[in-house]
Formats: sequence, C-alpha cells, structure tokens
Amino acid sequence: MKTSRPGLTLFVFIFFLFICTGLYAQSSDKSSDKSADKNFFDEYITNTLHIESYEPVYFLPFLMDFTEHDDRDPIEVTFQVSFKKNIVQDITPLGFDMGIAFTQTIWWQLYTFSNPIRETVYAPEFYFYFPFHRESGEDGLFCHGIKLAVAHKSNGQTGDNNRSWNRIFLDAPISIKSFMFIPRIWWSFKGIGNDSTEIDIPRYMGMCDLTVISHWKKHVLRLYGRTNFNFKNIKSALQVDYSYPISTAGFYLYIKYFLGYGESLLDYYRTVNKIGAGLSLSR
Repeated sequence: MKTSRPGLTLFVFIFFLFICTGLYAQSSDKSSDKSADKNFFDEYITNTLHIESYEPVYFLPFLMDFTEHDDRDPIEVTFQVSFKKNIVQDITPLGFDMGIAFTQTIWWQLYTFSNPIRETVYAPEFYFYFPFHRESGEDGLFCHGIKLAVAHKSNGQTGDNNRSWNRIFLDAPISIKSFMFIPRIWWSFKGIGNDSTEIDIPRYMGMCDLTVISHWKKHVLRLYGRTNFNFKNIKSALQVDYSYPISTAGFYLYIKYFLGYGESLLDYYRTVNKIGAGLSLSR
C-alpha cells in the first residue's frame, strides 16, 4: 500500500477549513426557511431537467474507504461535474424535450507520493423528457414527467482495467409534500467492442434503482438504493447524501456515504464502504 504524506493532508485540510469558514461568513439569514413543498420540487425539476445542473456537482477533498484495498490508499480526493442541455424543447404534438447530458467523476490519490488519478468515469446521455404540468393550486402526489434515455458509461482505460456499460433507462420523478421519489428501470446492452465486463457489470448493477429526496428548511437528504434482486447472489448499493447551504454564492456543505458495489466502474465487482465531506455547487 502507498504511503500517505501527512504534510500535504494537513495543508489540504487547513485550506478546505479556511474556504468553508469564509463561505459560512458570507451566508445570509435574509432568505426565508419556509417554502412550499411543491415549489421546491418544481424548482428542482426545472434546474435538473431544463437548465444546466444534472447530477450533483461536488468536490470532496477527503473520501475515506473503510474497506482495505491493496492497490490504493484509503484516503483520496473525488470530484464530479455534471450538466445537461435541451437541444429542442416542447416538440409538438406531445410537447416533449430532447437533449444531452454529461457527467464526469474523478477519483484522485492525491495523498500518495506519485499522486495518480486512479480512475475517471465518463457518462454521456441522450434523452427524451415528457413533462407533466401541475394544475394551479394542486397539492399532493404528482408525477413531474417521464424520461427515456440512452446512457453510456466508461473509464477510458485499456486492457484489464477497461470498463464500459451501455443501457436504455426510463425514470419518472414523483413528489408528495417534502419528498420526491425517482424510480428508474433500465435494459443493459452490449456495445460494438469485445469487452467482457459489459456482460458482467449488469449482474452487479441490476436493472433498477430508486432515489428518494427529502427537504426540511435548508436541509436536503438524498437516499439512493440499487440491487440486482438475485437473492442467491445479491449485489446491492446504498448511497446517502446530505447538503446544506453555507454561502449565498451557491455553495453547499456536502457529505456523501456509499456502501456496496458499483461506486466506480473499476470497483463494480467489489464492495466499498466510503464516507467523504466537501463542497457542492448543486444538489
């Protein structure tokens, strides 16, 4: 196992603490803690499906893995950028949107002597989104729309470390009061290449997942669960995200916990038990 550099670790920790302190000092109490549940989720859907943000955009200077692996240091840096853009909106006669999305996630062994970027995962998507419209004054269970997408995910590596996964998925965000449920189901298919992991990955990733989002005042809790439903050889994953605004400039405290299979493509076949803290620009 690679040896960590405590001096660099301490420097990054002090720098991160300084940034968080400065951002918190800028925070304002002018915004009201109270907002209607339906307005929150209407805004959430607008931001994630019609403008720019898609998956959470974050930077975690400390991500700790409690499961020991011989090929890496247990503490690393991870960050993610994600955006989407509608190509065409309100296509008649069905009124659906068509667009593209892209997410890139990086795991960086910053605290080792050679500082290698351990893995980079690229995830482009092409989607159709069919929005539903809430009646004025309606409050209660509401499905915001249906999304049909073709998604690719790969790490751009060669040889034994090459990983790729293709799928077509369908999801439908549903909200009620302070909760949103996003069930998603998919069908995995093999690409043009001869990557054997394309067949193996779906055995661990299954064919569906569920995201549950809850907000209370400024606090947002996001739960994600996935399983392959193979009870003889079950492979599951659980992710818990928490965020809280610490700046009027749009920065959030972001805490992430992941347990199970498929946290990255390299680790699709082995479990990790990770927790990290940092900043996010979207949630």
